[in-house]
Amino acid sequence: MTAPATSGRRRVVGTAPIAVPSGARQATAVLWLCLAICLCGLSGCASTQQPGPVLRAAVDVPERFEFAQSSSDVAPGRTEGEPVACLSPLVDRRDGTRIVLERSVAGRGDYSAPAGRYGLASGELLRVDCTTGEVLGVVHR
Repeated sequence: MTAPATSGRRRVVGTAPIAVPSGARQATAVLWLCLAICLCGLSGCASTQQPGPVLRAAVDVPERFEFAQSSSDVAPGRTEGEPVACLSPLVDRRDGTRIVLERSVAGRGDYSAPAGRYGLASGELLRVDCTTGEVLGVVHR
């Protein structure tokens, strides 16, 4: 036999309802939400840390790209043995084309270039050795 419940729940006669504080339910919900956000964030980081392999050689590239602020040095003021930072923008001194850094890992930078330049298709980037400014090839965005 059941008795009418007060909050839309039914309870068996002779048993006491279990009281769960609403604060505990909210805390549990917030904990699950934070866990989901952290997992989503970590999965996004993992994909950006490992850029894909070079797909093919780029076409009509300069011998090397140069830092837009300097006409003679890819990394001005850098001394031997110092970590290499990928600079942006880089410039093709032959015609002034600028490429912009999208991501970098281990001294290699993936740069976006104007549409159609260097044989890049939609969704592709130009990989450049940040130490020398030399082009390594074409990669997926």
